[in-house]
Amino acid sequence: MRKIWIPKTLAYILREWKKSQDNLKEMLGEEFIDYNLVITLPNGRPCEGKLIEESFYQKTYLQTQIMGRALMESIRFMDGRCIVSMVDRKTMEFYNAVPGDLDGIVNQLRNIKGVDCAIFMYETNVLEYKVSMRSNENVDVAKVAAFFGGGGHVRAAGCTMKGTFHDCVNNLSLHIDKQLRGEQD
Repeated sequence: MRKIWIPKTLAYILREWKKSQDNLKEMLGEEFIDYNLVITLPNGRPCEGKLIEESFYQKTYLQTQIMGRALMESIRFMDGRCIVSMVDRKTMEFYNAVPGDLDGIVNQLRNIKGVDCAIFMYETNVLEYKVSMRSNENVDVAKVAAFFGGGGHVRAAGCTMKGTFHDCVNNLSLHIDKQLRGEQD
C-alpha cells in the first residue's frame, strides 16, 4: 500500500465518495469491478487524474475572480493565527455570483502559512451571514459553530450569524481565542 499526504478537506470528500462507492458496489454486485482504489467511476473503473482535477480543483473564471478578491480583502488577526474574509451581497450581485461560486475560498484561506483558523463569511440577508470555518489541529471549529447553532466537523464547520460583520467576527474570535490559549469553552 502506498501512503500519500492529502489535505484534510479532500480527505473528508474522499471518505464520502468512498461511502457512496461502497453502496454502489453492494448494489451492483459482480458487475462492479473493484480495483481497490479510493476513487472509481460508477462502473468501478479507475478515476482519471483529469476527472479529479475537474471535480476538486478547477474553477471558472468568475470563481477565480471572486476568490482573488476575497483573498485580497482578507484580514489576519490574533497575531496572524486567524484570518477572515467576507463577500457582501453587493459584491455577489456585481459578479452575478451564487453561493456555489464561493466554494473553496475558506480552504484557500486556511492554506496560508501560519494560519490556525480561517473564517469565510458571505452575506445572505441584511445583517445575516453564512459562516464557514476551517482549522488545523489547534482549533475545534465544530465547537465554535455549535455555540452559534451550527455544526460540522472538528476541522470544517459552519453556522449562520446575525449582526454586523465585525460583531460576528468578534463573537467567533472569543471562542477561537480560548481554544488557541488552551482554555475549555
